[in-house]
Amino acid sequence: MILDGRPSVLCVDDEPNLLAGLEHTLRRRFQVVTAPGGAEALRLLQLPRSFDVIISDYRMPGMDGAEFLRRSRDTAPEAVRVLLTGHASLEGAIAAVNEGHVFRFLMKPCPPEVLVGAVEAAAAEGRAVAAERQGLQEAIADLSGELKEASRLATVGRLASAFGHEINNMVTVLDGTIAGLKETDERGAPVEPEDMAALAHVRRHLYSHGRNLMRLGKPVATIGGSADLGRCVADAVSMLRDTGPLRRPDVVLELPREPVRVVLGETPLEQILLNLIKNASDAVRGIAGRPAQIRVAVSVDAPGGTASCTVEDNGTGIPAEAMERIFEPFHTTKDAGSGTGLGLFVVRHIVESAGGKVAASSQPGAGSSFTFTLPIDPGEAG
Repeated sequence: MILDGRPSVLCVDDEPNLLAGLEHTLRRRFQVVTAPGGAEALRLLQLPRSFDVIISDYRMPGMDGAEFLRRSRDTAPEAVRVLLTGHASLEGAIAAVNEGHVFRFLMKPCPPEVLVGAVEAAAAEGRAVAAERQGLQEAIADLSGELKEASRLATVGRLASAFGHEINNMVTVLDGTIAGLKETDERGAPVEPEDMAALAHVRRHLYSHGRNLMRLGKPVATIGGSADLGRCVADAVSMLRDTGPLRRPDVVLELPREPVRVVLGETPLEQILLNLIKNASDAVRGIAGRPAQIRVAVSVDAPGGTASCTVEDNGTGIPAEAMERIFEPFHTTKDAGSGTGLGLFVVRHIVESAGGKVAASSQPGAGSSFTFTLPIDPGEAG
């Protein structure tokens, strides 16, 4: 923790004079905090501050340095540890290095220049590790974004293909209607009502498909924004009905009468819903002996708090051994070529990035349930 430009060091020793000497030697180059034993040092590590370097004596009453440094890894995993002692056995030194991840092992009496050099090296090591960790986190964030976009493009591709098939069907109807109108005109007869009804039917469907394709083409916004959860559910179900996946199952919608705005934009929210509802549709496709059914319900958990959406199906269910991995990237229970294995991973990534949670349950042969919860837009609360 660097507050004034100097690394922060925690010195732990049960000998007051040695502790004072450590502070005197290090205070010009480092921020120094002292503790007379392992228990007090662990208490300090629980406070809302951090240390770049921890220096501990080995032989202390109650809790030796090896044990303290091992336990300090739980509360201060980013701190670099140094063991300073004049009494450690070889076995103790090995234990301290292995279990406490000790960076340096210094013997008493330690010359001031050696001590200062060791602490400076430890602080530099901490900075290097922190930089490497930051780079790794950024790489993971970039990869997560790429996986999310890959899943979205796969969904867009499947739906766009289905829309193309539907548009071709409408063109067939349109061609037939035009031919009929041309024949009617050549006979000088009045326009048939059936032809006008067919034109109106084609117009409705082309308008709906065009609107859906434009929605699919929207760029993915960053996590944030606000959208009406109930309306997004209705739009997603309508889109999937237009493209075919929801023509067979009976879809029951339980939506609130009033808008429920959550802290997530329409595009990522729609991506969540398309993944979950399409998965439910796939799950009920192979069942026999009972009507296929999907239920999508939106509820407000607490005014001004959170809202939830549950997608349930009475399909084939998910085996227990697969449930543990369903949110992992590239893991899928579908047949080869039927899925990317990214859908549920992306669902969880989007939901959690917006401060929400997602949960799943399933009973093989009886169906599955997925529920995601999102914070309500504070601008709409109350």
